[in-house]
Amino acid sequence: MWNYDKSTGYHNTVSTMRSLFLIALLVCTLVSAQPRQAKRVQRATCSQRYSATSGVITSHSNYGRRNYDNSMDCTFTIMTGNSATVYISVDQLDIERESSCSYDSLSIGINTPNSKKLCGTERGTFIYNNVQGRLVLSFKSDGSVTSRGFKITYRVSNRPCLMTFKGDSGVITSPRYGLTNTYANNLNCDYAINTGAGKANVNLVLKHFDVESSSGCVWDYLNIVAPHHQSQKLCGTKSPGTSYT
Repeated sequence: MWNYDKSTGYHNTVSTMRSLFLIALLVCTLVSAQPRQAKRVQRATCSQRYSATSGVITSHSNYGRRNYDNSMDCTFTIMTGNSATVYISVDQLDIERESSCSYDSLSIGINTPNSKKLCGTERGTFIYNNVQGRLVLSFKSDGSVTSRGFKITYRVSNRPCLMTFKGDSGVITSPRYGLTNTYANNLNCDYAINTGAGKANVNLVLKHFDVESSSGCVWDYLNIVAPHHQSQKLCGTKSPGTSYT
């Protein structure tokens, strides 16, 4: 696992076979508004299951024509294979705003350690790795004040390690990192760090690295490839904080 940083430039690709590594992540939080006590209501329930590898999820059946209802309690379950990657894009969001989202809220990945709770007009793309069988979303509204709701597109990749990363910093992990199991045999994973147009310096910092060792790294390895640079093939164990530019 390691951190990367960029200023402007290269499209850097990181490839791996059976690797364990980890990187650092920036987390943004939202603060605002005055607290008030959430209302207790008798909720209506709804539930939907999605088995396609891509699709659209909306807060209610007539999204775009009228607001969502009061007292909703809806669960949306995206079915996946084991160790899948799920990409969630919140394209439209208009839900009653409150600092802790305690009135109306959309929760994404509630069955994962990296769940997100959204309200107001926040948008974004969220990636969930190592999803085991399903990813669960939940939408709840209280007894008063409704808005337009939300529209989400999702995509499921059952190849767990073909990913592109954007932004100034982030975290990259091997499949199943952090779980009790080690990575699987016969992996062939590609991780691309997209730095945009122009040149950039990308700094990769290893937080944890434990890959089967061999002379010349011929069995399991992580190969770091960048334009106009000699590739670097890594295996074995590396000290935390080791960096590559």
